[in-house]
Parts: sequence; structure tokens; C-alpha cells
Amino acid sequence: MSFLNKINEWLLTRKKNCTTEEQRLFLYQLSVNMDHTSYISRSFCQYKCQFLIYNLSVLNIIFFVSYPIWLILPIIFIFYKKRYKTSSNLKSNYQDIVCLPSKAFIPHSVSQKNEYLFLLPSQLKPNFTWTDLVFCYSLIKSHPLSPYFFSKCIYQVYRYSGISKINASSIYVSTEYSFTSSILTLYLKKNKNLVINCMHGEKVFTIRDAFCTYDKCIIWDDFYSQLLNQLKWQCQFEVSSCKAIEIPLNNNKNGNIIFFLQGIESEKDLETIKEKLFILKLRYKCHNILLKPHPRYPTLNLAKVFPSASITEENFTDLVAAASIISSNFSTVLFQAYIAKKNNNSHFPLIAVNDLIELPEMYIMRNKADILFSKVIK
Repeated sequence: MSFLNKINEWLLTRKKNCTTEEQRLFLYQLSVNMDHTSYISRSFCQYKCQFLIYNLSVLNIIFFVSYPIWLILPIIFIFYKKRYKTSSNLKSNYQDIVCLPSKAFIPHSVSQKNEYLFLLPSQLKPNFTWTDLVFCYSLIKSHPLSPYFFSKCIYQVYRYSGISKINASSIYVSTEYSFTSSILTLYLKKNKNLVINCMHGEKVFTIRDAFCTYDKCIIWDDFYSQLLNQLKWQCQFEVSSCKAIEIPLNNNKNGNIIFFLQGIESEKDLETIKEKLFILKLRYKCHNILLKPHPRYPTLNLAKVFPSASITEENFTDLVAAASIISSNFSTVLFQAYIAKKNNNSHFPLIAVNDLIELPEMYIMRNKADILFSKVIK
């Protein structure tokens, strides 16, 4: 069923130009009229939010045309031969099941425990039963005219049907990007599991992540509880770090100044970045100006503005360790450096945010940065 995963990747390229004001108004309208106690209603509202910010119209037409396929999807799953054998030994040995994109995202509050089972999302093996089939048809019944909504929810139930039958006290997931998040929580709770979501990337205000429901959510900073409450999340919050956001620092006062690119910078943006970096280089007596391109999204016209010697492919952790100033628009690297400085009581590297472009609302480093480009003047 990689078909649905490919759809998710395609959706990321179909984003509408939806303002924050429009998102807030839509969020308010949904919140007033919805049943906040219903997990299915919360998932469907998240689906509506994603419908607002992504171009889903063509996708819905495709799913309507192929409606009979999605209607019998649970029956297909019940006869699919790939099963997850849950042995009694497995049931008794693991209190926690951790299903995250990488071990680096396992919260310290979990990794310090003696026994837990770690599974990559790709390692999930289904064990879809007749009880699961009945549950899935209840989802279809709730929103029969939204085949994309219920088919993706059914597929999520299918994926987690194996680990749902292991006798674990808690299941750790990272599903807030998907509108199936609340449905998955409902499904796992029916099997008496505590469902805990783990933060695994930068969070800003976007209603793509609205209305998520969990028993608990582990976040990297108290700030994110304010953000997620505005997005109408329903859960308890716990702050815990993880290896993914912890990087080494040398507290280097006279190192390099580095800008982490994101591939969104125009030639005009690059000229402004160059001007601000040069001022900071002189002011703080930095050694070199370096630019680190995004690994997936190349910045056009970069070579027109900066000499090739300034462009580096060095590992980002080594770059940060050797820097006296690190800068970006809204890269997670800045938050990682902030956490590292906080944990090690370090003054360097200074963190500079390019606030001359339109930053996402409620970006944590806007207020926690040492330097804002808008304040850097000759």
C-alpha cells in the first residue's frame, strides 16, 4: 500500500497559498461546530483543515471514481496473508512499544527505561482481524461520502493492527502530520494501550496539525504546548529531550559564521543575507562566511551571489561545533543549537534568525534568537 504514501508526498507539492488569518478563522469555525469529545470528528476536522491548505479536489474525484475499491478495502485486508505473530514472550517482555522514524527521536524519558520495543514505521506488520473489520466499517459509516478520508484511516488501522495486539502499556508514535492521528488513538485505546505522540521536527502554526488527540504528547520545550493548544490538540504535555536535537558545541568565540539555506531564498534574498552576514562577520570578528545548502532543496542562483569557496557540504554538526554564529530562516538546526547552549551553559554559537522574510507564525526561535536580521544595521 505504498500508493497512499506516494499520495502524501504528492500532496506536499500541492500546497495552497493560505494565509495565517484564513487558517485561524477556519480553525475557529470548525472548533465552534464540532464535537470535541469524538475522536472521529476530530480526525475529520483535521482532514478538513488539510483540505483547506492542500489541493485535494482532484484526489477526491479519483477516489470517488474508484469508490467500490475503497469500500471493500477492509475485506481485502482481512484476507491478506501477511500476519504479525505476537508471541507470549513478546507480550510479557515489553511495556512500551516505540514506533518512530529514527531511534534518535526516542525521548530520554523512554530511552532510560530498561525494556522497550523499537520499530520503524516500515517494520510494522499487520494482524488484521474481524474486530478490526467491524471498526473500519464504523469509520466508513461515519463519513461515507469522503472515501479518501476513510480509506486512509482504514489503512492506518491495518498498519497498526499488529502492535495493537501486543500487551504493552504504552505505544509511542509520531503521527500528527496525518489526519488519521485521532482515529489511530481511538483504535489503540480500544485495545487498552496508552497512546503517546513524540515530537520529531520543528513545529509552527499550521492547521495541517490541528485537532490531534493523544493521551500524552512529548515536546521539546514548554513553548510548543502553547502552540499546540492553539491548534486545538487534546492531550497532556511532557517536556523531554532526545538525541536528535542534541549536538556538540565548542563554545567557539572566533569561529565561522554559517547560514543554513532552505532552498526558498531568491537572488534578492541572497543579496540581503550576504549583506547581513558581512556586517556580523566584522562585528563579531568571525573567521569565514559559509553557506550550507539544503540536502534536498537547492537554492537557485547561489553561485551568482556567493563565491564557491563559501559553499560547504560539511556535516552540519561539525559546522555548528566550529561556529561562532549560526543563522537561517527557520531551520531546526537553530533550535538544536539553542538546546545545546542551554544544556551546556554556553554563550556561543550566537543564533541569528533572518526575519526579513515572512517567517511562519509562532516560530520558536523568533523570540529565542540572539540576533535578528532586522536589527543588524551598519
